[in-house]
Amino acid sequence: MIKTILFDYAGVISPTKNNFIFATNNSKRFGLSPKELMQITYENWAETALGKLDDGVFWGQIAKKLNIQSEELMDLVIETFPVDKKMVDIIEKTKVNHTTVLFSNQIKSWLEKVIEDNKLRNIFNYLVNSYNVGYRKPDREIFLEALKITDSKPEETLFVDDSPENIEAAKQMGINAIQFDNFEQFLTQYKKYVDIS
Repeated sequence: MIKTILFDYAGVISPTKNNFIFATNNSKRFGLSPKELMQITYENWAETALGKLDDGVFWGQIAKKLNIQSEELMDLVIETFPVDKKMVDIIEKTKVNHTTVLFSNQIKSWLEKVIEDNKLRNIFNYLVNSYNVGYRKPDREIFLEALKITDSKPEETLFVDDSPENIEAAKQMGINAIQFDNFEQFLTQYKKYVDIS
């Protein structure tokens, strides 16, 4: 029986998977190709998501290259990652009888703003993210950390993520997993594990 569900943010709670929409929408503004803008916005991403580089430094470095204020840049990026209200509703229903976890590789300043602006703290029992545990999916250690924090066994846990690599890592550990492609596909598979009626 499923006890705990781990939900990814980008590509699941937000339908936006990466910075491509931001790069496409703003390439002309910054006089760069979408590919160039993508490359700039992901410089030092991994280190920052792990908490090894200060968020302010991360945003500041990119903002300086793009000649924009850090706060404005962060807002521009975040607005291209809207939260799907249908997913929020599913998680709220899930939390009634299950442990819910926000489980993401993300930058702290970004994700905490999304959490506060969308009142997401209320729908999750735990926040297990790369910046507060020091590991990133698909690293086995972040999954072990989630299992430890929630006091759950792999077979009692369901993981929802859009990345095939992350899904495979979870399955290798015995964790149930749904690869999120779209909401309808997700919901059909989700109902096989969780009663949200």
